[in-house]
Amino acid sequence: EMAISSWESKSQPEVYAQASELMSLMTEGRWVRVYMTADGHLRVVDSVHTERDPVHLSLGTCQQLYLSLRIALLLAADNVGRAIPILADDILVNFDSRRRRGAARALAELAKTRQVIMFTCHEEVVSVLREVSDATNVIELAM
Repeated sequence: EMAISSWESKSQPEVYAQASELMSLMTEGRWVRVYMTADGHLRVVDSVHTERDPVHLSLGTCQQLYLSLRIALLLAADNVGRAIPILADDILVNFDSRRRRGAARALAELAKTRQVIMFTCHEEVVSVLREVSDATNVIELAM
């Protein structure tokens, strides 16, 4: 309990600050803040300061919220599991083209410190990943 409490007091603010930056990047500034309420509920704030619970977001925006939190946790835990690659299967497919680009930028940031392996059958996802990062390597699997 003491270890969890210590982690929460030190790392949670960093994780939510990072998730807020990533969420803003993914949504082109539409959603700008992610935080946890005192009673343990996740909330997001848009650019005009409207707060929402994740259940009141569109599917794509909700997925971007959780992706921003996952990436933020991985960035905050830079000394944990560094040798383990991050695997993702078609995580950008429910995003429109503009938000897909923002999410690809966020994944490119993660890829600077972690190995990120993505699986997709969507050519437009491959294109945007190549567009946002020169370091993108594409391997096509034969059937």
